[in-house]
This record gives sequence, C-alpha cells and structure tokens, in this order.
Amino acid sequence: HHAQRVAACAVRLFDELVREHGLGVRHRVLLEAAALLHEVGTFVASRAYHKHSYYLIANSEIYGLNHHEVQLVAHMARYHRRSAPKPTHLEYMSLPQESRIIVNKLAAILRLAKALDVSDIRQADQLKCRLDQDALTLFVPGLSNVSLRKRSLEIRSDMFEHVYGLRLEFEGV
Repeated sequence: HHAQRVAACAVRLFDELVREHGLGVRHRVLLEAAALLHEVGTFVASRAYHKHSYYLIANSEIYGLNHHEVQLVAHMARYHRRSAPKPTHLEYMSLPQESRIIVNKLAAILRLAKALDVSDIRQADQLKCRLDQDALTLFVPGLSNVSLRKRSLEIRSDMFEHVYGLRLEFEGV
C-alpha cells in the first residue's frame, strides 16, 4: 500500500510540475514504475536498500520497458533517498547527459512523494500545489501532524530545490 500511495503522489506531482520538468507521458510511466519499485531492495536488506533496489531493478526485465528505460527506473529508485547523484557514482555517470537530467528531475519528485507519504489522506488527488515564480507550495488537507510532515519535507527537499530551482513550502489545510 505504501508504494501505491507514493506512486499516486509522485504522478500527481509530475502532472502539477509539467511546465517545470518538460517531460512527456512516457516519463510519467517511468516515474510511476520507480515509485512502485523503490523499496524492492528491502527484500535483500533494510540497510542501504536503495542500492539493492537499484541492482534488482537494473538487472530485471520489466514488461513494457526497454533496457534503457529500466536503467532510468533503477536510477530513480537508487536516488529516492540518501545522497543525490555524484560524479563518483559510475553507473549514473555512464548514462548519457540527457538521461542523467531525466533521472534528476524524476528522482527529485519521487523524494517528495516519499516524504509526503500521503497515508494521512485517502487519495493523492487531495494534494494541491501552487507554483509561484520561486516556490512550490504543497497543500495537504486533513493532516493530523503537520509539523512532522513539514520536517520530513525539509529534510528531503534539497534535491528538488537544486534541480528545479524552487523553494519548497508546505501547508496543512
């Protein structure tokens, strides 16, 4: 259920940010796949599971995705937590520059969706976004613990703010 909530939230954010990321419908599918699979590595070990998720996805065949798309999904899952991509991450650096940009944009959205983990609300469509010139404000109605969610987003917003050049703000309604 967690992965489904994160996927629904990620897709919602993707749709809200379409002008900012400039990506197409196929990238939306890849983001959804990454969101659904982002914790598959926990079946190997809970420690560094994002790296295990990368390995499992990268070495899998996923129906409907070609090899390159599977690699993009694997990288999104890899970077949904902990450090952002670095020049020392050889698998990431071996991707073409355009693919690295796609991974950065979509992994940043996946991190936000993971931080929100909209378990407090029934559907991701209750999530509202307001985009100003320099900030994205997220509104989530009916949250019981706004300060906890706000802190979660503060901790995980660095990649989003760097990739999109937008400050992230959060309000429970």
